[in-house]
Amino acid sequence: MPVPKPTELTEEQVQLIAKALADPRRYEILKRISQCEGTMACETVRECLDISAPTLSHHMKELEVAGLVRARRSGKFISYQLRRDVLEFITVLHSQQLLSIRQSYLAEGAARVRPRHRGRSPYRRYPATALNILTGSLRAQLPVAAIGLILVIAIQPLVFLPLLWQGSLPSRGMALQAALPLIAYGGILVGSITLHELIHFWTARRLGVQLKSVYVGPGRIGITQLNAGSLKNEIVSTAGPAGTVLVMIALALLLPQLHLGYPFAGVAASMLCAAVAIVHLFGLTPWTSDGKQFWKLIGLR
Repeated sequence: MPVPKPTELTEEQVQLIAKALADPRRYEILKRISQCEGTMACETVRECLDISAPTLSHHMKELEVAGLVRARRSGKFISYQLRRDVLEFITVLHSQQLLSIRQSYLAEGAARVRPRHRGRSPYRRYPATALNILTGSLRAQLPVAAIGLILVIAIQPLVFLPLLWQGSLPSRGMALQAALPLIAYGGILVGSITLHELIHFWTARRLGVQLKSVYVGPGRIGITQLNAGSLKNEIVSTAGPAGTVLVMIALALLLPQLHLGYPFAGVAASMLCAAVAIVHLFGLTPWTSDGKQFWKLIGLR
């Protein structure tokens, strides 16, 4: 009687089997089920291996997806049966001269002990919408806020050094008054960064430039454009820092006319806005991504 030819496995099936048997616990579960002539109840498997129900459910799902076991459901109860052609599957793996199950286990085991963060981007990406820019900007600037808080606390002894030298402590009101300029600068800076990205977004919408995503990381937020390299892309990239600088200069000229109170009284408001404008002016230098597009736009790169 001719022996039936084993069914050839697709590459996807091979990968699923290798992945399922790569975990020693799943391999042990498969051995336990193979020792049973019929089906083995899910509760019995769990008692044999002393693992939690959610963990067992995860492992059984991997084995079932790989085609190594069949699940039989009866109401709320589930039992599992080994697919007896699993031996045929392993035979086919060797006949096709692919990675053996043991080699696959070692390869995945080595991958598990490598640091998971290696090569992974520190940025998270979101759909390019105005709302994601607003929320992403707040998340990105949390480290800046933390540094600002540390600076506010650190400058207190320096500001009140003469008072401390006399053996007196400043009142809470005095401490707040000393910290207000730094708090104001931090607030304007965070607001200007959000404005910077919103100008990118608005300009892209006006010019019909497609945006891929908003990326957010510690202290940084940006927008990724599609089909980069065109004239419109260069305009969108330039608009962010250039537009923010113009807005900051306009505020530096306008705020003194409003006769605001401390810490914006007199020339203080102009100095704060000018300082923020200088920060964004660096965004037009050839060492930044927006700056490179700006220099290409004006034909100097």
